[in-house]
Amino acid sequence: MATNFVSTVTDIIAERQLAVEGEPEKSVVLTIGKPRPDPRGDWVCPVVVQGVSESQQLNGYGVDAVQALMNALEAARYILDKSGLTLTWPGGEPGDTGIPRLIPASFGLAFARNIEAYVDREVEGLAKAAERKALARRLGGGGAEQGAEAGGDKAEEQVLAEGG
Repeated sequence: MATNFVSTVTDIIAERQLAVEGEPEKSVVLTIGKPRPDPRGDWVCPVVVQGVSESQQLNGYGVDAVQALMNALEAARYILDKSGLTLTWPGGEPGDTGIPRLIPASFGLAFARNIEAYVDREVEGLAKAAERKALARRLGGGGAEQGAEAGGDKAEEQVLAEGG
């Protein structure tokens, strides 16, 4: 991301309004412009963050429009995180801007695949835990939950037989 050339946001493709925890009258607005060819080569995607201490306009750059957009989102997340504000997007929990952290490509494909595999394992574990809790609730409580956690095939078979 170069800082010597800032592209203006003309064609807005997305905007997000974030609430500021503890300050209901205040909000932060993230505006993302349409990626376009950069006059100096490659691609540029302009971003504006308003409502932090100072409004900031910056660019994401990339070899194509997708990479420029991804880098713009990463830059916006950095600015939002650095603001020190506890921000929340509609439907999120306090501190969640709804902009996920990207895996840096500069460390190589093997690094990215390792991080992706770790995330996949964590998601799978959380999903299985949620399934066990739901199964225990459907079966009526603690004993079923313990059985489900221990690999309670009988309990699971009973729910499946009942159409659940």
